[in-house]
Formats: sequence, structure tokens, C-alpha cells
Amino acid sequence: MKFIKYLLFGILLFCSSLNAQESGNAQKIIGVWQKGDDITTRNGISDNYRFYKDGTFYYSIYEEATVSIHRISSIKGTYKVYGDSIIFKIISFSERIDGEVYYEPSLGNWCYEGGKFVNREQQNSPPTTVGIKFVKENKKDIIIIDNFNKFFKISKDPDKNF
Repeated sequence: MKFIKYLLFGILLFCSSLNAQESGNAQKIIGVWQKGDDITTRNGISDNYRFYKDGTFYYSIYEEATVSIHRISSIKGTYKVYGDSIIFKIISFSERIDGEVYYEPSLGNWCYEGGKFVNREQQNSPPTTVGIKFVKENKKDIIIIDNFNKFFKISKDPDKNF
């Protein structure tokens, strides 16, 4: 009987420690996180996540002027932090349609120009679980998403404009 009490007590402690870690990381993630290195994060225009307290996120994909080859400019959805993982569920995205693709020698790259952006709902989006790691680098908060994408925290306020 004592064994069962100790076992239940151990399970309770384990679950409460997981919950504490979940709530701590869930609080840390709120704000604007910009992809890049220490130098590129100063201008606030690179790819970035905006994580909100209500469990929603907005991912903005950097568009260099108006000629980026990317057709998707942003993604909206929900998220949930569990320890060292984050679960994303896509709700909608903004897509550019009706443009033209061309090669720009001065950029050495393919470009996409013109068209218009339309918002599309994501139908039957399965949840996507991705690993995250919170670290400090040069006294700056960083999250590493999926083991290699580094994002620097540039604001605690997800509504801040840059």
C-alpha cells in the first residue's frame, strides 16, 4: 500500500514539473522572433514569428522588395508549447497569384512580380510537432526551431511594428 502511495506521489510530482516547464516555455515564447543572426535581427524585416498569449501565431515570410520568388507571404495558426516541443496548426495563409516569373541577372535569382495576395483557409491541417530549444547568445534570447533555424527575440510585444 505504501508503494502505491509513493508511486502516485512520484507521478504527481513528475506531472507538475512538466506543467511548470510547459507554462514557463509558453510564457518565454510570447513576442516577436526574427530569423537570422545577430546583425540581421536589427532591422526587423526578416522572416519572423509573432506568438500571442491566446495561443495564436503569425509567421511572416520576408519579401525582398516586390520581386521575391515566394508565393506564400504569411501563415496564421495556433500553437501549443509542451516542454521542448511546439505544436503548430495552420489556419490560413496569404498567397500571391497571377504574377509573372522571370530571371533577374543583377540578383542572380529567379523573381516573381505582380499579381495580388489572397487569403486562403487551410483545410484539414494536421498538427505539426517541431522541436524547440531556448538559449541565450550574447545575452540575447534565442529559440532554435527544428534544430537549425535560429530566431532572435526582438520584442516581447507581438503587436509591435517595425
